[in-house]
Amino acid sequence: MQALIGVAGVVAAGGDHARARELATDAERIVRSIDGPYLQARALIGVAGVVAAGGDHARARGLATDAERIVRTIDGPYQQAQALIGVAGVVAAGGDHARARELATDAERIVRTITDPYQQAQALIGVAEVVAASGDHAGAECIVRSIDGPYLQARALIGVAEVVAASGDHARARELATDAERIACTITDPYQQAQALTRVAGVVAAGGDHARARGLATDAERIARTITDPYQQAQALTRVAAEVGLPQASHLLGEAFSRGSWLTPLPVLAKILPQEMIRFADAVYADGASRDAQ
Repeated sequence: MQALIGVAGVVAAGGDHARARELATDAERIVRSIDGPYLQARALIGVAGVVAAGGDHARARGLATDAERIVRTIDGPYQQAQALIGVAGVVAAGGDHARARELATDAERIVRTITDPYQQAQALIGVAEVVAASGDHAGAECIVRSIDGPYLQARALIGVAEVVAASGDHARARELATDAERIACTITDPYQQAQALTRVAGVVAAGGDHARARGLATDAERIARTITDPYQQAQALTRVAAEVGLPQASHLLGEAFSRGSWLTPLPVLAKILPQEMIRFADAVYADGASRDAQ
């Protein structure tokens, strides 16, 4: 199911929204049969995101409403908060910022009841990003500053910086990215550090400072090559590939395909070679459908 939603997402990213809608319709049909409220809600949120990316915001809102109804039945604050954050993200992307803020407020209230500090920080990152996406940048920054630990705080700062950059406030995004870079340089785990620096590079590039972005991407690639776990290295190299131009990106994606899951590089492949990605996704989906029919 997640693979089908993922394929639909990369097809939408490649610009073939009609094909993405077909795949999303197939995914929705399967999602309705999933047992367990958390898995069903998360899958519905994924489908809603693909549908929204294709421009059908009315249908995406309907799916998000269905997902919210299911989310309210989830036991366990961490899972319920994560699913509610996903709903709020879809609602914010559809332009209903007031409703997104209400959902984010509900999610934060639930998050504050989580007793595991790592899980609480993870969920707060999602809340901060949704609050920023709903237009409350100051509120998002306030949430970020309450998060402990360099990796998690850097992730939260970068997430808010990405949203702020997308809103057009590149000066503030650069300030947040600079803070995130300073914190990222104190991270000792190479996978986490490479991930953080790569995302900082993306924010910096969006603000027009391409020379600095290239330097950050180079640092991230150097650190990624020290990662010993092949799956984590594939993920890190894929993220770097998203921030560099051809042909370097192609080489990095080739390495990622050889080291990790074949799904890992697909979103970046859709970004740099969209038509090839669409052909690839259609072939994979047709092969899967053929096996299911046997």
